[in-house]
Amino acid sequence: MNQKYSVLTQEEALQKILSGETLRGYFLEELDLSGKEFSMTVSLEDCSIGTLKLIDSTFKAPVVFSKTVFSEEVIGGWQSTFHKTGIAVFQEGVSFKECDFQGKVLFGGAKFHSLAAFQNAIFHKSTFFTSASFQEQVYFWKACFYDTVSFQNCAFGIEGHFDHCEFFQNASFESAKFSQKEASFNSIHSHENLNFLGATFDCYLAFRKALIDGEFDLKNARCLQEADFSDARFLRKASFRNAIFEKKVIFFHTVFEGLASFLGTKFHDANFLNAQFQDEMLMNYDRNTRASMNEAGCSALFEGCADFTNARFHKRAVFEEVNFSQSATFANSYFGEQADFIDAIFHGPVSFNSVYCNQELSAVNASFKEVTFDYANVNRRLDLSEAKIGSISFYKAALDLIVIESYQVKRKLLNEHPNHLQYNRVKEEYLILKESFQKRGLAEEEDWAYWKFRQMKRKDSSQRAFGRLSGKNKEGTRLGSFFKLLWNFFERISIDRGSGYGTKPLHITLVALSVILLFAYIYSTFSEEFIIGQKSSFGFAQAIYYSFATFTTMGVGDIQPSLNSFMTYIVSIEAFLGLFIMTLFVGTYTRKIIR
Repeated sequence: MNQKYSVLTQEEALQKILSGETLRGYFLEELDLSGKEFSMTVSLEDCSIGTLKLIDSTFKAPVVFSKTVFSEEVIGGWQSTFHKTGIAVFQEGVSFKECDFQGKVLFGGAKFHSLAAFQNAIFHKSTFFTSASFQEQVYFWKACFYDTVSFQNCAFGIEGHFDHCEFFQNASFESAKFSQKEASFNSIHSHENLNFLGATFDCYLAFRKALIDGEFDLKNARCLQEADFSDARFLRKASFRNAIFEKKVIFFHTVFEGLASFLGTKFHDANFLNAQFQDEMLMNYDRNTRASMNEAGCSALFEGCADFTNARFHKRAVFEEVNFSQSATFANSYFGEQADFIDAIFHGPVSFNSVYCNQELSAVNASFKEVTFDYANVNRRLDLSEAKIGSISFYKAALDLIVIESYQVKRKLLNEHPNHLQYNRVKEEYLILKESFQKRGLAEEEDWAYWKFRQMKRKDSSQRAFGRLSGKNKEGTRLGSFFKLLWNFFERISIDRGSGYGTKPLHITLVALSVILLFAYIYSTFSEEFIIGQKSSFGFAQAIYYSFATFTTMGVGDIQPSLNSFMTYIVSIEAFLGLFIMTLFVGTYTRKIIR
């Protein structure tokens, strides 16, 4: 025994306590306060006690054990629900600040009606607060638990503070309930598993800068107020399966080094800004796993906004069948492996702008109200097969391959919408589609995308020319802009409408026939302007033949226009048009046949 303590017997200690005296610097082999009611303050400071028994004790005044060492058990309640004993009742504040508990601590079922303070306490053996009731504030700041600790089924009243606690073995808060103001676990360090299975937080929940070496379990928990996991670090599996967050939850700069499971989790507003997932992140099982496990209905639900800006998914991220009720953003996020959004439903706008995906980003059969992939970089392919798309944008996106059909994007490009027309952007999007269709060998879809690209390119040029003429921009000269508009008008009438920029053979065929018939009508109307052989007549049928020969530049020897007639100019015009149109005709059909 340390020489600084004075030995005190049970009877002497009880007498001093009943007289209201503070015990300071005493050694007691055992202090048994069981079965008694204390209406005076019980105060011990800097003492050493073997066993402390508080069974069936009621304290109506404050209880203070300050800087006291307990070398054996502290019994203020029961250890197991299967073997319940008497419990201690503290009607006023109780303090075990800076106490050293070297034996077991049993407070199962104990009732703390007022403040309970265990700051800087050290617990060497198993600690049990199972089903204990803390009606007001409870403080375990900087407490250290070297063995297992149980707060199962505990009821925490106004505030529960475990900031800077250190748990060296498993700690359980299973089915615990935190009410009113705050449940605070900031900067805790759990070396083993930390369990909050089925816990209820009807207050603000804080895990800021927490470090969890073991597994973290928040399955089936309910958070009725805001929850904050900012800068927390989970080194092994972290499970939030079927948890419910009815208010905003924050995972800002949170690091998940093990598997992060959010199967069946229900979110309101969720903020994963700068979060890191170094192992798989599951908002649902993938379809093959679900089929193998015969499990369904385990997808997460976001009822509010979901923010994954700058999030880092180093391995597979599964969002299959996840429902996003409002806006979602994955802007500037990183996906090291496959990003799985198969059958996901986005009721609000979703942004994948500047996202980087090292493998495939799959959104097969997904539903998008509005989705943007501007400046996205997907190394393998962006798979939007069978996806339902309200509007889409992928300006300046670097996509090895985009799997999408033309019907999915017709009149769906966001930058082509009348409310915010941006031809300079939409032309590049059609070029991306054209190149993607080409890689997939879809010639018809490639032609359609190329035709739209050329249309948007012309409209962008006209828009800039109009801007220069109206003084909105200083690009080029006014005269050059005027001629650009004239050329674009000619291009629209002749090349676009006439041949679909070389993609519509039927159009150029109809144009050729129309020109031949038009000139045939002119020739038949002014037949007197032609020199015709004696045995020849010149009706409409002969005019068609002559027009066809002139159009194809074959020429007809026995029919010629009078050299001093205006008809020579008409014939020359048709010959020139024929040369031009035939070039388009041959090129368009050759392109179709070769492909």
